[in-house]
Amino acid sequence: MAFNEARVSRGFSLACWGLALILFDLPWRRWVIPPDFFGWIVLTIGLFWLQPLGARIQKAMWIAGAMIALSLPELLGYRRELLFHLGRPYYIDLLFPLPQLLLIAVVLLLLHAIIDRANSLEHVELSHDTGVRRNLFLSWFVVYTLALWTSLFMPSLHRYLMAIPWLYIIVILVLLILLLRRASEELVQAEATASARPSR
Repeated sequence: MAFNEARVSRGFSLACWGLALILFDLPWRRWVIPPDFFGWIVLTIGLFWLQPLGARIQKAMWIAGAMIALSLPELLGYRRELLFHLGRPYYIDLLFPLPQLLLIAVVLLLLHAIIDRANSLEHVELSHDTGVRRNLFLSWFVVYTLALWTSLFMPSLHRYLMAIPWLYIIVILVLLILLLRRASEELVQAEATASARPSR
């Protein structure tokens, strides 16, 4: 797919909204608000428009599309219901980590696509800053996993332990959104500059 400034900008905007809907979760009775199901739909559409950034985006788009189906039980309340039957908070994520792992894969593919494009356009600063955000996102997964395992053996501290990764992901979500908005502007501008440059 050829690089189109308007489509790429729209893709980054939808990716921001999709990630916000997926990463910001508020449990309420049997459901999670907002449902990840809608976030994956928005993110998949955003990734479709971002395909000009390279093959990594296409892989991320297919994974995000699969996550629409995988997040459907949560939309219907079954995931929360199974969680309550297990009797341990967030134990479900330890038994079925696939959605979390696929989320990480999608975010990493998106960030690496930005890094690849920034490097090809010799935009060193954007490439470096994207790498920093990638490492921060990975560190959140480590913190989240540690909090899950600790709360499994210390359920009385569950609320306090899970507050740590919840606050952490909000900070990282803000940083990711700011990065995507910046990438939208700077990559489009760099592509326009490269296109206007006379070929040798």
